[in-house]
This record gives sequence, C-alpha cells and structure tokens, in this order.
Amino acid sequence: MRKINKDLTAIPKSLSDKRTSDRRKEVIESTKYPSEDKKYNDRYKTKDIKTALKGLYHGKCAFCE
Repeated sequence: MRKINKDLTAIPKSLSDKRTSDRRKEVIESTKYPSEDKKYNDRYKTKDIKTALKGLYHGKCAFCE
C-alpha cells in the first residue's frame, strides 16, 4: 500500500456545500445510513469528487491499487 499525501485544503466544492452538510447531519441523527435513498448516495458521485479522487490515487483503486 502506498502512502497518499492529501491536501486537506483542496476539498471538492460539492463536498463543502450546505446540501452535503445537511445530508450528513440527517444520517448522523438517524443513526443509520439509508443506503437505498438516492439523495444520499448521489452526493458522493459528482464529477468534481470523482476527478479529485482519480487525481489523488493516480487512477487506481484506493484500497487495492
């Protein structure tokens, strides 16, 4: 496994917006993750997040490379 140096100041815009923060609070308050609900799952599939992750992990799987 490789060490990844993350720039914690380069957070994709869609992760730092109010909607994402609201969804995260809802999940915490409900004490379970609503895995069937698209309004939660789609928040992490936006283009800016995918681009950031591909760059960070050099296009490889974050778990197995």
